[in-house]
Amino acid sequence: SRKSVEKLKIIRELSPFPYSKRAPRADVCFTEECIDASLQLLKSINFSVNPCDDFFQYSCGKWITDNPIPPSSVRWGQFDILRQEVNNVTQGILTSPPESSDFKPVLQVKDFYSQCIDTGAMEREGLAHVIAILTIAGGWPS
Repeated sequence: SRKSVEKLKIIRELSPFPYSKRAPRADVCFTEECIDASLQLLKSINFSVNPCDDFFQYSCGKWITDNPIPPSSVRWGQFDILRQEVNNVTQGILTSPPESSDFKPVLQVKDFYSQCIDTGAMEREGLAHVIAILTIAGGWPS
């Protein structure tokens, strides 16, 4: 895949050549996480800009182009993207059917969430539904 090729390029650039007299550097990280972080940094750079003319555009220009601010936001950065990814994973967990491999707290949260979004049951049962959910959760916080 393209990502694998990009990772190999990074490793090649950071590694000494097989027959090089240059010793491998102990301070260079080659874990998958480090390679991914390097890849993300390289994908942010706008190599068409001279860093001496506009360092910000050089170092962040490609990221800004590839990650425009959504219409619903006033700012957009890596933490916003991470928050969105965490929310998507959480939503996926909450809406997936209960599985026998789920831990008890996960099953309880899935059940609680499904009850909270069941508007039909809320309309039929009124506040009794909310009170039952609060009772299951340990009561109203004091």
